[in-house]
Amino acid sequence: MKKNIKGFFVWMLMFVMVISGTTVVNKIAPQKAEAATTKCYDFYEDGDYHFSTKKRVKIGKYYYRVNEFGELQRSKSKNKNFKTIISDDDNDMECYNNVDFLVTEKQIYYTQFTSREVKGEQKVQTIICSCNLNGKSKKKILMANEDFELSTIYNNKIYVSRYSQVGTCMTWSISLKGEAKLKKVKKRLFLFNQRYGQYILGTEWFPQDESGYGACIYDVKKNKKISLGIGRACLIGEKIYYASYDANKQCYYIKKCNPDGSKKEVIAKLDSTIYYVTKVTKTYCEGYSTVEGSLNKVKITY
Repeated sequence: MKKNIKGFFVWMLMFVMVISGTTVVNKIAPQKAEAATTKCYDFYEDGDYHFSTKKRVKIGKYYYRVNEFGELQRSKSKNKNFKTIISDDDNDMECYNNVDFLVTEKQIYYTQFTSREVKGEQKVQTIICSCNLNGKSKKKILMANEDFELSTIYNNKIYVSRYSQVGTCMTWSISLKGEAKLKKVKKRLFLFNQRYGQYILGTEWFPQDESGYGACIYDVKKNKKISLGIGRACLIGEKIYYASYDANKQCYYIKKCNPDGSKKEVIAKLDSTIYYVTKVTKTYCEGYSTVEGSLNKVKITY
């Protein structure tokens, strides 16, 4: 799960952080605009929200990956000779773990986390940076006294999201056209890098474990959130596949719909012993079943 990938130091900082209602932002430098149709790549497992050191992203003649230390590397070979192009050592201040990267066909965007003392207490500070595809021309886009994660890029804006330890979410946008500006988008919304046109997959709230996501679709143009129910969702091709829990019948249904949430169709009904679903794809789902009080991992084809 995306929220589980942060490094040890970041969690220690969050533990002592005092969250205020005000986001303090330092706008650093004017940015060059990305195209409205920018393709955006990340390093999470397809159909899931788990970070993967095995994933490779190919852009041009290079393959990109993130190693176990949160460093971005690239190579002309898919499986060997990777060289680090972004690491914590690149900063002029003490930072912890590059845990988020978004890569386009022109730029790399990434976060680093540091802390600062405010009235005797340590607070997390997120630094959002960019560089070209060979790791050069690094510059800071924005610094904020919040713990952001990079979500996706759409129409010259990078979307960042944050969740709290009680499961609530918040999403902001940052302009990549001219001076970087941070704007609040919506409460109770956390976005993922799964987008079809103006529609982005997200969640309305996070659980403490992997169960019960509030899956949703965010319509960027209308600033509208479309709820899909309690479950997981994945964008595959031109369809969204998702698990939705029916409280009355006490079971999950696997469904699909258009990216705007229209034309919902039931694909399968899961056994009532399925406690929660952790992954949804076009042909199967994964989750946990309860039998005589014990949880067992299962894979269900349909």
